[in-house]
Amino acid sequence: MNREVLVVGAGPVGLTAALMLARHNVPVRIIDKNTSATTLSNALIIWKRTLQTLDSVIPWEKFDEGFIRATFMEFIHHGECAMRIDVRAAEQKFPAGILVPQFDTERILSETLQANGITVEREVELISFTELSDCVQCELSIGETLQTPFLIGCDGAHSTVRHTLDAPFVGKTIPRLWNLADIDFDGHTELGATYSESHGDGTILFFPVTEGRLRVFSDAGKDATEKTGTPPSLSDIQHMLDTQSTLGLKATKLHWSGEYIVNERQVESYRHGQIFLAGDAAHVHSPAGGQGMNLGMQDAANLAWKLACVLNGASDSLLDTYQEERHPIGAQVLKFTSGLRKNQTIDNPIIRVFNEVRMKALLKVHAVQHKMAAVICEDEWNYRTSSLTHSGGGDFFPDDSDAYTLLRDKQMTLFCSEQCSFENELLPVSQVKNDAVVEKFGGDVLVRPDGYVAGVGKDEILKWFSRVGFQSA
Repeated sequence: MNREVLVVGAGPVGLTAALMLARHNVPVRIIDKNTSATTLSNALIIWKRTLQTLDSVIPWEKFDEGFIRATFMEFIHHGECAMRIDVRAAEQKFPAGILVPQFDTERILSETLQANGITVEREVELISFTELSDCVQCELSIGETLQTPFLIGCDGAHSTVRHTLDAPFVGKTIPRLWNLADIDFDGHTELGATYSESHGDGTILFFPVTEGRLRVFSDAGKDATEKTGTPPSLSDIQHMLDTQSTLGLKATKLHWSGEYIVNERQVESYRHGQIFLAGDAAHVHSPAGGQGMNLGMQDAANLAWKLACVLNGASDSLLDTYQEERHPIGAQVLKFTSGLRKNQTIDNPIIRVFNEVRMKALLKVHAVQHKMAAVICEDEWNYRTSSLTHSGGGDFFPDDSDAYTLLRDKQMTLFCSEQCSFENELLPVSQVKNDAVVEKFGGDVLVRPDGYVAGVGKDEILKWFSRVGFQSA
């Protein structure tokens, strides 16, 4: 049977899925109905956890070349700083986040994918699919019938895959209209900083795209469940800057603009037999905090190595852990971004001031500042309660030493005090003799392909191998 996994959608999530599958030597096809990659900045930041996740195939320094590092998030009320979160509190070897426009993120992913011999098939649309006993039969717009062992829907918020599955997209639409635009500007903002400024009618937010260019989000303060169909003009944006902000910025050029209404939704199941959903096809939420693209790319990395193992003979039940591990993370992000969105749109001035005073006091505490930075940079995400985690595992391999670079160009890594032999056909296990890592963890350490620690200690690692289907010699 054809072993090529079909990835639908060539945004950052689909590209990551295809790249991670290729990393594990899984044949893959990736299709996209659009004629070309996006030319828009769209998602603007790659947070620390995503940099760590990609680092095994794309060293994080690649994203640091010519781009801006994230510094802090400032919340302004009546022209004064009400609170500031310094995201750099989460930095160790990896930066907290790097501001990379989405078209550059896609370019870097595509170039790496092409180096692995895979090119996106553009102007190819998934028309329909049927799940058979041992494959998914897909009808493509180019007149081809394709049978694939697994279908991954990375095709966005209006996902064809999700709609065809008739999978309920549980959640709500927030009846509030937002305007957005990318502008060149004159004026002063600190490099790498984002700003949220409250005013009488709502909130205006500023995110750096590149030096001299900003993404502006403006709360229109209207109850709405549909867009007006008239994106704001340059003069409209300038009016917003004049009436809703005290930063004194002048918009000099409009690159693009639009409007949106926030949806907060998540499918109940990321797995439907041999069909999987990832990224916006599985969850959508407020852009507050810049979490969406990062969440989806990490979905893809979690799923890819498990598909590779099953294609190489592991139990199909391993794929259930994709839902088990990623759905709770998605739910956490929806809750977090919903909280940010609510704080940004508090209409009652008394409650708004009380909330800002409380947060300003809390953020003076170093531990609270560090905690907030860790949440935003996604350091808090873990799989400690997963059935796939054994003693000492569940957290991401720490980046407080140079040992993380030893994970590069490997599919799975075992840090050990002495090497042993394995009879394994699922995924290659690279054994790295490193006494410093073993001493720090208190035993041998197995690191999964997605960067999370599977378990610590020889006995626990053997249990993990047995759980997944690996065998020791």
